[in-house]
Amino acid sequence: MLGFKTDSAKLVEAIYAANSIVELGPDGRILSSNGKFSQLCGRDAALVGTSFEQLIYPETPERKGFGFFWQEALAGKFSLLEFRLAHAAGSDGARADPVWLVARFYVLRRGEDASRVIVVLSDVSAAHNTRARTTSQIEAMRRSMAVVEFSKDGVLRQANDIFAGLMGFEASELIGRSLQQLSIEKEVTAGWQQACQAAMARNSFYNNEICLRRRDGGELWLNASFNPLVDGGLCH
Repeated sequence: MLGFKTDSAKLVEAIYAANSIVELGPDGRILSSNGKFSQLCGRDAALVGTSFEQLIYPETPERKGFGFFWQEALAGKFSLLEFRLAHAAGSDGARADPVWLVARFYVLRRGEDASRVIVVLSDVSAAHNTRARTTSQIEAMRRSMAVVEFSKDGVLRQANDIFAGLMGFEASELIGRSLQQLSIEKEVTAGWQQACQAAMARNSFYNNEICLRRRDGGELWLNASFNPLVDGGLCH
């Protein structure tokens, strides 16, 4: 069976064929790039001699912080960067939709010093656009509906002003409280919290009518939808 060392040439060839690759010098300037990356920037783009930093879309945090990131990469820190490509072109040379890349930086050393840096890039535009749409939808929901975010154990982490206003609190006063503390048990809503927790454990949507206690002691009835997120839950 061939190992990595005995088959290293074929391994490198396969990596170059399947990925966009850029080779950098210690100063961060491009020494070479393969065809897949050249196509992203436009077939006639003059890449050699260009600073990798110039490939990052202007006025973004990734562009502004690249100097520090590059020093960390050369020092051997784990280096992964997601960024928008500054110039992308379609096959006909026309400006294409924004291209988002994840770059992994691998430092090659000669003794203690970095001699070259190999950057392996993956196109993550589809995933980035999906995240952007989801974020936009959540922000629109926060502006128009009562929304609260809570941890898996039911402790409130965020509440928007609409929800806080309905409850008669400032949003900051609700942080750290649990839904159990705010809930009023009613026969018609009995068992909703257990059913909700079971649905969240399955990463399933849950909807029910619930009764909460306002600051003045009054009852607030809500038709609540619970939607699990990767790092917690969202109720509106």
